[in-house]
Amino acid sequence: PILLTALTTFLGLLPMIFETSIQALFLVPMAIALGAGTLVSAIVVLSLIPALMLIAEDLGLERLSERMRQEETASPSNL
Repeated sequence: PILLTALTTFLGLLPMIFETSIQALFLVPMAIALGAGTLVSAIVVLSLIPALMLIAEDLGLERLSERMRQEETASPSNL
């Protein structure tokens, strides 16, 4: 859904980006900014966010294993 929404928004702005009418020329920079922002945000959402989630998960698992090691050395074993 993210990719489809971003692509359709960008494709919908293309006619405005390539507009040559003098009356609509002041809208071209806005259309370019909106289209580029939509594509960049889609790339960030689809690549950077999952990568950051994996990094956070890895850091969380390391902290958990360190905590378990500390608990093992602090308390005697009940065998």
